[in-house]
This record gives sequence, C-alpha cells and structure tokens, in this order.
Amino acid sequence: MEVYISKKLSDRWPQTQLGLVRYDVSVKPSDPAIRAAVEAACKEAVPGDQISKLPAVHETREAYKAFGKSPSKYRNAGEALLRQVAKKHTLPAVNAIVDLQNSVSIMTGYSIGSYDIDQLEGHVIFDIAPEPSSYQDIHGHSFNIAHLPVLYDETGPFGNPTRDSARAMITEQSRHILTVFYVFGSEDIADVLLGFEDLLKQYTDAEQIELSIVDVPQAD
Repeated sequence: MEVYISKKLSDRWPQTQLGLVRYDVSVKPSDPAIRAAVEAACKEAVPGDQISKLPAVHETREAYKAFGKSPSKYRNAGEALLRQVAKKHTLPAVNAIVDLQNSVSIMTGYSIGSYDIDQLEGHVIFDIAPEPSSYQDIHGHSFNIAHLPVLYDETGPFGNPTRDSARAMITEQSRHILTVFYVFGSEDIADVLLGFEDLLKQYTDAEQIELSIVDVPQAD
C-alpha cells in the first residue's frame, strides 16, 4: 500500500505533508502507565487562549480556509483535543494506541489519525473531497466531508484531520495499523514521528515499525 498526496490538494496548499507510521501491534485497553502519560501531557498542554497560536493549529486552520472549509465549524482534531483539555484538564480513555496518539497531538497540536490497514483496499490518496460528500463517522453519524482534505482508498473516503470514518477505525481486533500525522506546514516532522515510535516501543508490543514522510504530490 502506497500513500500519495493529490496534485489538486498540493496546488491548493503546497506545504502539505503526511507523516506515516506503520506497525503491527496488539490493541489493548490503556494501562495505568499510559493513562499517566496522557495526564502528564494534559498538564503540559498550552492554555486555551494560546491554542490558535500554535503553529500546527494555525497552519491547519489556514489550509482549511484554502480548501473552502470553515476551520471553526469543522474544527481539526488537534485543536479540538486541546480545547477539551483546556476545559476539562483530561481526556477520556479509548485504547492504548488512540490514547498515545492523543498525547502526542496535545503536545504538538497536530491532528493524528490511526487506521486499521486490514480494512483498507489498494493505495491511499490524500485529496480534497468534492461537493457533495459524506461518510459514516466513528460515532455512527453522517458527516459532511465536502471540501475537507480526506484520505481515500480504492473503496472510498475513510479519514480526515477533523473526524474519521467508522470503516477503518481502530478496535481491539486491529493488528496492522497506519497512523497518519496531518501536517500543513513545511517544518521537519522526523523527530515527532520518532517520538511516537518511542512511545509505541515503551508502552505497547508494536513491531515492524516503519516511518515515512509524504511531502510531494502524486505524479500525473
């Protein structure tokens, strides 16, 4: 499976990057050590009045405007998590993988999604969704993805920086995972990916970990 950025999306926002982490893992409930790591990240998160100034959050909001989507009505996941932490000073437990990715998200401001590779077909392309477009989100609701930057496989759309679909969501039956860092700036994200790899090694049984960065559009 290869992952590409569409030329249409790249033309609209040339700084777009995808940080990719592929690995095999047993998805389990978060243990006390993982929850402690999440709580520590929450304590270090920026205060509410500083969230929109974080480079990762600001860049994503500006990219959404360029794509024709309201960044306030369709708030990206990184910003949404930070605002939840600012209000409640914690995050609910989901599972080990999602909780670790959320801890990285609130420390960096990046929107991050993790997907079950076994539920995907063929290659993946990151593209701007046309009008009209929707899918069933992880809460079972129809979600309007038109004008959002969206991940597509050969079956259709399955993920974006605001809200993922139910089709490829991580469950405790998932074994082969693709974690995607949605980046809309030109900064070097190699250290961020390495940091997530370290968390996987420290807190899970992840193996066959592969890191890569996609920052050029798919060739015509």
